[in-house]
Amino acid sequence: MKLHPGEFDGHIMMAPGENYVPMHAYRFNRGAIDNLIHDLWTFWRAGGELRRPDMNLQAKVDFSGLIDPAFLDVEVERIEPRRYPN
Repeated sequence: MKLHPGEFDGHIMMAPGENYVPMHAYRFNRGAIDNLIHDLWTFWRAGGELRRPDMNLQAKVDFSGLIDPAFLDVEVERIEPRRYPN
C-alpha cells in the first residue's frame, strides 16, 4: 500500500522489531454510502440547518472542515440518479 501526504488521517503503528503493519479489511454497502453522501450533499445545499419547530430549536451545522463540499458535488454527480430513495 502506498500512502501520499494528505491521503490518510491518523497514524500507523509498527511493533518494535517488526517490518510490517497489521491491517484489517472492511466492507461497506455501496448503496448505503451513496445514500449518506447524497443526504450530506442535500443537507449542505439546504443551508446546513437542523430545526425542531415544536421545541423552538434551531442549529446551524458547518462540517466544511471535515468534508470538502466539492467532493460531495463530484460524488453526487457520480451516483445520480439516486439508487435507493428513502
